[in-house]
Amino acid sequence: MRRADASLSRLLSDWPPGQDGDAYVTVLEERAEQARRIYELEYGARTSLWVFQSGANTVAPVPTTLPDTSDTPDTPDTPDTPEPSETSDAVAQEAEGSPLEEPMRKDGNPHAAYRVVVDRAFLYEPAALRALDLRLERGHQVRVVDQPLVKLVVADGERALVQLEPGRSMELGPPLVLLATELFERCGGARARICARTATSARRTGASCS
Repeated sequence: MRRADASLSRLLSDWPPGQDGDAYVTVLEERAEQARRIYELEYGARTSLWVFQSGANTVAPVPTTLPDTSDTPDTPDTPDTPEPSETSDAVAQEAEGSPLEEPMRKDGNPHAAYRVVVDRAFLYEPAALRALDLRLERGHQVRVVDQPLVKLVVADGERALVQLEPGRSMELGPPLVLLATELFERCGGARARICARTATSARRTGASCS
């Protein structure tokens, strides 16, 4: 697994820009651009989404991808409660990588079967435990592994987005997407069963879901 991860990262890091191969590889260097492409891959998938999640998510922070759970009874407005400003809305939308007039969905793609593998570093991401428990509730397949993972999204086995560093990702099309699918298979994510534990218990016990 570690060798496959290192080999993929090395290959993509050395990929020469401006060559004919650019038809198969697209370099994304803006965080908002990366967040937008992750969103497009997730909600454009027709059948399957395979995901590696690792460490701090600076492109699409976990809290910005969770649905609003403010089902609590409405409380009366008070003079001390500031109204949301255009500036704060802009900051929130920039973190999500979407324009103000088109808020990002956070309810998940109902057409795609999710298979998600996370490493231990991800479990300490703000709201990560809630996010994984929500995935389990929705029937997503979730696995926690010990080794660090490269951040990865594979949609329908046809397109993959691999984050090499916080400010740089590469999108792979056929046939290079096979490298990403092979990496996912080697980690066992494609065959992972739904984890019986909650994400909270997985972090507390230090056990992996497999």
